[in-house]
Amino acid sequence: MSFVLCPCCGSRVEVPSDAIGRDRRRLWDVIVCDTCDASFDYDDEDIQIVDDQPADSLA
Repeated sequence: MSFVLCPCCGSRVEVPSDAIGRDRRRLWDVIVCDTCDASFDYDDEDIQIVDDQPADSLA
């Protein structure tokens, strides 16, 4: 899962995979926080990635 932190409330806001990197569809990355409804832009450097698979499923 890729996400950025909302600058207003600090919640995780999921970033779609087609909105990351050079092949992204839009030049400007603007996203809306589901928690506080704030709209904000982000840079690729702001994106955080976590492995959403549980550790026991990797065995």
